[in-house]
Amino acid sequence: MDTKACFINDRALSLAYEAVRFPATAESALAWLRRAMAVATANGNSQLFSALRRHYVFIRANGGQGQRTV
Repeated sequence: MDTKACFINDRALSLAYEAVRFPATAESALAWLRRAMAVATANGNSQLFSALRRHYVFIRANGGQGQRTV
């Protein structure tokens, strides 16, 4: 991953932690991840997409209350 992708992945990791620790933030974290996954897909960055999807699934499995699925 390039530097920008690593930054985005690090932010996603922080959001995943916050969403599980503070469930009220889960929906906004999931929305951020959905947007980031869309950008990664549009830019052809499948490695970043896969990393973001793992964070998304982690939030959903560990207390995130988002209603949408990917």
